[in-house]
Amino acid sequence: MATFLLTGSALAVVSIDTTSNAVVDTIAVESAPAELAITPDGAYAVVTSQYDAISIIDTATGTASTATLPAAAGMAPPPR
Repeated sequence: MATFLLTGSALAVVSIDTTSNAVVDTIAVESAPAELAITPDGAYAVVTSQYDAISIIDTATGTASTATLPAAAGMAPPPR
């Protein structure tokens, strides 16, 4: 079984094997990761950024897909 942790400064999510406490994967994400949630079935990890991106990670493969979200009318993301 694995657990997933944000590493904000590294722009990544780390997968840790809870049996051995070893890091088994480092998955790159974009735009300052801020929050992480796991779907109820454990199939996906969803990572939101502090700015304008959302990443969906397939927990079985460690593959991340990232999309940039449009800013709401009258709002702009903070400078990076």
